[in-house]
Amino acid sequence: ACRLAELLGSRLSRLESLDLSCTSVGSVGAVAVAKAVGAHKALKTLDMSSNAVADTGAAAFALALRSNSSLESLSLHACLVGDRGARDLADMLGVNKTLRTLNLRQNYIADEGAAAIAAALRASPTLAVLDLQSNSYRAAGRKALSEAYDHNRRVQPSVPLSWHTGGGGGGDARSTLAKAPRSLVSVDIASSSSSSSAAASSANASGLQRKKPANATTLGVPPPSPGGTYSRRSPTTPEHLKDKRPPGSTTKPPPSPGRHFQREVDGSSGE
Repeated sequence: ACRLAELLGSRLSRLESLDLSCTSVGSVGAVAVAKAVGAHKALKTLDMSSNAVADTGAAAFALALRSNSSLESLSLHACLVGDRGARDLADMLGVNKTLRTLNLRQNYIADEGAAAIAAALRASPTLAVLDLQSNSYRAAGRKALSEAYDHNRRVQPSVPLSWHTGGGGGGDARSTLAKAPRSLVSVDIASSSSSSSAAASSANASGLQRKKPANATTLGVPPPSPGGTYSRRSPTTPEHLKDKRPPGSTTKPPPSPGRHFQREVDGSSGE
């Protein structure tokens, strides 16, 4: 990552998209990349997903984007970012004029960090998509973000807020589904804290629930027999291993191919 950061300032000065996801970049490497991004004039998309960027790396990217004037999309998905990193990124959002997409999914942002981002979201002039799914914030953070989205209608959440993780009072999934953005193309409610029955009924009513085929099985278990019980088949011998001798024959089958050594008898012994 450090060597790549050097190249960004020289041979890769015209690069527009950089994907470093799942490349084992740590916080030190993230800081080096962030410094190079701050001075880069052409980079528009940067994906750092699934790396150990942590709060230190997030703070470095926040500082870099205060001066960067080209980056439009930044992904820190699953990068171990907590409240401190979220606060630094929130301060950056009030200054940056080009960033349109920020992905902070599957991190450790709690109520404090969510509230800081919500405050910045209200005044952000350019941000259009903010992904905060599967973080650690609960009802207070969800409420702050919901109010920020209502205030700044230009920004679209990735999915309705009541389906974000976190316990306590998530709202009715049916009412949220009715207000879902038109750009929504997929829904994942596996980690939802809302009522599962409400989510299931709303998904079924909206045609979002996938029907299970009639002949589908679970974990490879065969469907039951008509009597309602499972029947076990006895093992059978493959055709090429069956004995081909006619009935009543007592002749032994020929030996299997291979080497056979006969024991030699010394004729002179005993004379």
